[in-house]
Amino acid sequence: MRASFAVGITILALGILLAADGERTSLKDSQAVAGWELVRSKLREFYEERGEYPLRLSELVNEGFLEEFPKNPYVGGWRMEQVRSASWAEGKLVYHPFSLGGEKIDSYFLGVYGGSIEKIEGDPNRLRMTPSYFSILYGFDNPLAKALLKYSFSLTETELKDLKKKENRKKIQNLPQTLIDELDAQMKSNAHLFRLMVERFAVDNYGTYPPSIERLQALGYFADYPDNPYYLLDDSAPAKVIPAKLEDGFVAGSVVYHPFVPDGTALETYLLLARGTRQSKSKDLFYGPVAWDNLYYILPEDLEKDGFSEGFLIAFSSVPAENEPSIEKALRDNPGVILQDASWPDAQPDNRAKDALHRIQLSIERYAADDPNGVYPPDLQTLVDEGYLYWPLNPYAEDKEGVKKRMTQVKPGDFEPGGVIYLPFEFPSYEGKGYLAYYLAVYGAEPDGGMDVGSFKDGSFEFYWDVENVPAPPNFAGGRDGENDGIIIVLSSGPAEMFAGD
Repeated sequence: MRASFAVGITILALGILLAADGERTSLKDSQAVAGWELVRSKLREFYEERGEYPLRLSELVNEGFLEEFPKNPYVGGWRMEQVRSASWAEGKLVYHPFSLGGEKIDSYFLGVYGGSIEKIEGDPNRLRMTPSYFSILYGFDNPLAKALLKYSFSLTETELKDLKKKENRKKIQNLPQTLIDELDAQMKSNAHLFRLMVERFAVDNYGTYPPSIERLQALGYFADYPDNPYYLLDDSAPAKVIPAKLEDGFVAGSVVYHPFVPDGTALETYLLLARGTRQSKSKDLFYGPVAWDNLYYILPEDLEKDGFSEGFLIAFSSVPAENEPSIEKALRDNPGVILQDASWPDAQPDNRAKDALHRIQLSIERYAADDPNGVYPPDLQTLVDEGYLYWPLNPYAEDKEGVKKRMTQVKPGDFEPGGVIYLPFEFPSYEGKGYLAYYLAVYGAEPDGGMDVGSFKDGSFEFYWDVENVPAPPNFAGGRDGENDGIIIVLSSGPAEMFAGD
């Protein structure tokens, strides 16, 4: 009896605690919504006085519309300041201004995050997804968007309906070009400051440039990275201007510093580039995608820029005056030397060919991810035609005459330096479902180099097949012939059975 009474008391107490906790949570949520309402009213006042909305919520405080942001009810001592939509923080505000008219900020989205975020069971990585403004506008289909307690647009029903049309969705990212130009000017100023530090280092080190921006900071050439002018306006933009690599993806407000060694001895040349945001008027500096070609705008005479900007606002390079003609000629004759940075081995043709093949494989996998049946393409030209692939430069063309400048697909056994072999096939026991597996390889510099990866049979080349209990499909052999085949790397993908023998 006593035990039963104790359990009853425990359950009652637990119920009281849960109810009290629910009341506290509800009160905090109400306070957060009240703070959001206050900020929304001040945005309206700002618009009525200025004829446009502010670029950032901090302008409400700086311009005297708000004495200070409301208190954050979830975290003592904090205020309800603005965060990016990609950065959930309890009690913080998401503010996204945009322009439908083009000359002024005439529209905005304003939301407030609650004190908890929905967890996706078994998939913690889902929490890292960026909740684009599209998902906020067209449906709460991710946890960050669902964490919004309250939100509103300064749009009429007609405007909202118009923005839901696919062809108009990009309008929600628009800002007046004059504002973007001002932000770009700040970013260019940041690039000039970094260039100054790089040159100071060279003066102190007998003309040799630093291996990285991080090294400059470690040595005390500057104390902290500058503020990113695009922060809070672009979900790819971190709070500070950060160093990035030439091959990295787009990060608004990043600076790329890339030193290289034309003569193989010292870091005596560099590129310094600054990225803008998606609306910036960036330059066309490279021939082909930056991550694949790594070519500066000093191009061979028979090549021209491809008409596509790469997101860079400004580009600096430095060549000692006495060496300028020779280095410019070296770049024209052998543009691949730009890869000869502190990681000298990465500049060698075989390593660059392998790197290019990995990027081709990525485009193959992206194609399959987009295909409703998950099948691989019938050939690599399909990837080119559909925009998944842009043929990389052929690293062997720099030292061998008659070699194609760009890598292309070849048949197995048809040796060509830098030639790419792509062999898609129906996997045994999966017949009729399309190409669910493939082999991908690249030829090196010599036909008798590389690895022994198969054998010639009946006048054609067959790859070595090593899958337990699975018969070899066409164009595959059961063994190797003991001779190198000129292939420097083989990549593959397919059902799990393909790798049973690994």
